Amino acid sequence: MEELKKVFDEYVEKFEQTSKVKLKYEHTLRVANNCFKIAEFLNLSEMDKKIAYLMGLSHDLGRFKQLALTDSFSDNKTNIDHASLSVDILFKEGLINKFMDTMDYDDIIKYAILSHNKDSIDKNLGERTKMFASILRDADKLDILNILTFEKKENIFWFNEYHALEINDKVLNDHLNGKLIDYNDIDTNFDLAIAYYNYALDINYKWTKEEILKNKYYEKITERFKTWFLKDHILETIEKKSLEYLKKDNY
Repeated sequence: MEELKKVFDEYVEKFEQTSKVKLKYEHTLRVANNCFKIAEFLNLSEMDKKIAYLMGLSHDLGRFKQLALTDSFSDNKTNIDHASLSVDILFKEGLINKFMDTMDYDDIIKYAILSHNKDSIDKNLGERTKMFASILRDADKLDILNILTFEKKENIFWFNEYHALEINDKVLNDHLNGKLIDYNDIDTNFDLAIAYYNYALDINYKWTKEEILKNKYYEKITERFKTWFLKDHILETIEKKSLEYLKKDNY
């Protein structure tokens, strides 16, 4: 584990150590730890726990280069898919060889990273590949919800305006009706706020759901979002639905 982190640290040290780099560095370490904890929860082998941890360390490698080139973490604004860039850094530039001396897990790692920021996982994949992809998606979403409770709004939203006078009804209705939101429908920061609540529909493991509920992430972000968007009643309704989704069927 320490050797894997050492390789990651050496990669990040190549970039100017700005506050945004620090934010992404700390996020990555928390996601890697979340991946490891989910793997423990699933009673996976020691090697599989190592792979889970490595996925967490690698999933946002492209963010550092994206930030250096554009000073932005927005895939939409930069026209850079950070997941694809992360895979290129690992496999085309050869960083994976510093992490591991075997190619046995390359396909699993590659797919998990490519899918972590996509709308959904390909249901036709083998169960083992889907499991690792699901672990990474849970681990990433869990820390994004954590970040929403303390990070300044400029680092967690896409647009400059926060008034939210207009709401995309499709985004709102999809969430309230238990459907995953299409990110192509997001037109404002408030739409994006709803998308964060919508994570509750795409959490795969009981451990992750319990962490979200235990830490009261949705309750905390609602209190913050109220001060930014002035949509108290709508936010409370959206939050209530998210908590219902997390608690459905006893997790």
